[in-house]
Parts: sequence; structure tokens; C-alpha cells
Amino acid sequence: MCYTGQAYFSVRWKGSRDGGNGMTATYDNLHTIHTLTTEFYKSVRQPYVQRYLPEPALNPMQAGLLLTLLEQSDETFTEESKRAAVLAALLVQAAMDAHDRIGAGPVFSESERKQRQLTVLAGDYYSSLYYSILAQHGETALLKVLSRAVQKINMEKMRAYRAENEEERLYHLIEAKNMLTSEVALHLGLPESGAGMKQLFFLQYLVEYPEASGGRTKEKLVEAAETIHSLRADTWKLQQVMEREASRLLSAYENRGV
Repeated sequence: MCYTGQAYFSVRWKGSRDGGNGMTATYDNLHTIHTLTTEFYKSVRQPYVQRYLPEPALNPMQAGLLLTLLEQSDETFTEESKRAAVLAALLVQAAMDAHDRIGAGPVFSESERKQRQLTVLAGDYYSSLYYSILAQHGETALLKVLSRAVQKINMEKMRAYRAENEEERLYHLIEAKNMLTSEVALHLGLPESGAGMKQLFFLQYLVEYPEASGGRTKEKLVEAAETIHSLRADTWKLQQVMEREASRLLSAYENRGV
């Protein structure tokens, strides 16, 4: 079976928690994602730091997956608690991304020294924000989940650093990128969704860095999309959201430079 970005991934889902009621594959929470985006950039924006460092980026796909996981779990969350949980996870990601930018080489100028110090401080600041948000909302269980995810992410990054070839390095890098959402899914009792989400992060990475495919970008993208289609997430809605994102990413690749 061959997919293009314009193809619509359809699946008849039986026995899902939302009853397979014919919903279209789209987010029902675009307003929430918009609110989260505003809150995220309001939280991380520090004018002095941004004079030296790029502003951290929010991954809308990650935000949408996290929101969908919270909506599809058996636990009850208010709108406020859902936003707090997702915002905390996104701030963890921002902290990890900031620390990834810390150089390991020698520093030759005062501006380089300041940039490195600010990068460390920015990452630590984002970490303190996520901790504060979850503590304020009494989400101690999720705090433990995200802390465990950070530990596992660092382990995967070390494995990627020690990898003996590019394929092994890419495997551990995608494991690290998927870890936050995967750990949240496990915590919420939605373990079957992890494999599909991992393929989504792989798709996203290849769209952004096609050179990582070794000249087989389109082939690998289609393989990942077909894998997502063949897998079964924990609920019909999660499956639909993942297939929708796969289609969107394929379209993004096909329309690059257009």
C-alpha cells in the first residue's frame, strides 16, 4: 500500500473507549493548543536572555498528542489541569532542548562564555517552571512521571552519543524525542499508543532533517506512515489523531520548497 500526503488514513475502530462514533481525524482542542502556545511563550520569554539565545520552540504535534492522551485516559481532568499538565511537559522539553545547545568545546570570547552560561541558566529556569506548575496543581504523580522521563531521555542521548553508526544514533535519538509522550501514555494507562507516537516523531525528524535518511527519505517516510496505519492505538481517537499527523507530515515533505 502506498500513501501520499493527500491520502486520508481511514480505519474502522472497534471496541474503543469513545465508541467508534465516526468522528473525523482532527483535533477537538485547537483552542486549547492556541491557549497553551500563548502560555508557553509567556512563561519562557525573558528579553535579556533572548538577546543572546534563540527563543525555545513549542512542538504543536507534541502538544496535540499530550492533550489527546489526557482526554482519552480513564482519569478525570479539568480543562485547567489538562493545560497545566501539558504546559509542564512542554517546559520539560524546552529545558532539555536548551541543555542540548550547551557547547562542549573551549570558550574563546566573553560573548561565548555568556551565551553558554545563559543557556545553562535558561534550561534550569524552564525546569523550575514545570516543577512549580505541577506542584501548584497538586500533580505529584505526574511530577514523578516527567522526572523519570528526563532520566530516560538523558540515557537515550548518551547512547546516541556513543553510537557506532548513524542508524544506531538515529534510533536512540528518536527514542529520546518520544520519551515524554510515551511515559505520559504509560502513566495514563494507554501503553499501546507509544509505538505509533514514536513513528510520528521519526516522521517529523526526517521531514526536518531529510539527510538523516541516507538518501531514502521518501521511502522511510512512507514506511513509517504505513507502520502507523497498521498499528492500533489504545483508542479510536488516538489512532485517528496519529494517522492525521502522519498525513500532514507527508504533505509537509512533499510541499517543501513549493
